[in-house]
Amino acid sequence: FAYKTIELKADSATQAIALGWRHTTNSIGNIYLTLRGLFTGQVSYKELQGPIGIVKVAYHSTGVGLASFLLFLGLISVNLAVINFLPIPVLDGGHMVFLGWEAVTRRPPNERIVAAATYCGLVFVLGLMLLVIFLDIFVPKS
Repeated sequence: FAYKTIELKADSATQAIALGWRHTTNSIGNIYLTLRGLFTGQVSYKELQGPIGIVKVAYHSTGVGLASFLLFLGLISVNLAVINFLPIPVLDGGHMVFLGWEAVTRRPPNERIVAAATYCGLVFVLGLMLLVIFLDIFVPKS
């Protein structure tokens, strides 16, 4: 199945900024929908891609053209921003949760709890990294 593509072209810098903003917000929404689909089982974890899959897609996008490659780089940047802000303790989103806790209770969370949560977050992120590398190497993509 070929994807239906629509070429959008801005006539001015302000239109280009508006198109970029709309594309970015749509991408953020799609990332959250994908994460929700992963947790509800609507999206298979086998569809995830790691560094090897990302390089393959980047290589393919360069063959399509510069605009496609730049859109891909933007999508990677937005994806990293969204993932980084998830409430996983080792990531920035986890730090925001602890800062929010401190703002509400007016005292910092227990250091042992912060350390334990950070180690759990680290194990989760490393496990996810190993999973996507395994999927890149051993599970063929359709």
